[in-house]
Amino acid sequence: MKIGISGIGYQCAEHLSEVLQPWLDLRATSKQEILISLAYGVFPEVYSLSQINPDRPDGSLASLRELLFQKRIDTLFVSPVPKYEWDLRTCTLPSLLQRQIDLLWLLDLQDEIYSIDEIQRIVNFIERHKEAVWFKVNFKNYAFAMDSYIEEFIVPRIWRARVPAAVQRFHYDNSVTYEGGQKQETLPNTAIPRSVAFPKHLSWVGSPEYLKRKIRFQHLHYGTCSYRWDEESDSLQFNEDYYRRAGKPVPTVYKEELKQV
Repeated sequence: MKIGISGIGYQCAEHLSEVLQPWLDLRATSKQEILISLAYGVFPEVYSLSQINPDRPDGSLASLRELLFQKRIDTLFVSPVPKYEWDLRTCTLPSLLQRQIDLLWLLDLQDEIYSIDEIQRIVNFIERHKEAVWFKVNFKNYAFAMDSYIEEFIVPRIWRARVPAAVQRFHYDNSVTYEGGQKQETLPNTAIPRSVAFPKHLSWVGSPEYLKRKIRFQHLHYGTCSYRWDEESDSLQFNEDYYRRAGKPVPTVYKEELKQV
């Protein structure tokens, strides 16, 4: 099975090595062919925020260019202008589709960390479930602290790249259109069970500046956000109003068990 990794990022140095290392290791050692196509660029919403508080380069683009020079990744597209998320993701596709990949695997360079075993178990699961065209991944969604997480963050991440036709483009952040115009929403899908893989998603942990900017971004991008920054306690909180409006309970926060040394 030939796997094409479509990764995007911007100012993503903090966890970049952890995100990419399992894929680089598999690329060097696995019998399966791993192709890695990455795009680096800023979303219009983030760009508008950065004009208020400009970001200093964090070295992530230099790191990606070095990986390209070393031929540890296949392609790197650097956008000279802001692009919406789905357009930036689409920029990673041409080199992958030219190589006739079997699976398209979306990767966020900011915060999605798989182990090699998790990747291999997911591939085995996909091989056993021929009826599904695309797959959701069940992430361990870290929030508030590096030992705290919430469940039920299950999002599209993997597509059969040539069934029912060749993938053509992303039409939304995590949604693809196939040649002929068929969208994934009409096609059979399934979620990868937690018993197969429960990869890390470092979604709502980080510096106060990062978290505040993410909240502002989500309001610009989605019109709302399930988190808020509480100025009185100077801390991240669930946005209870969001859950009340959505008719959903506020998520339970779980603590990781400490490993004995």
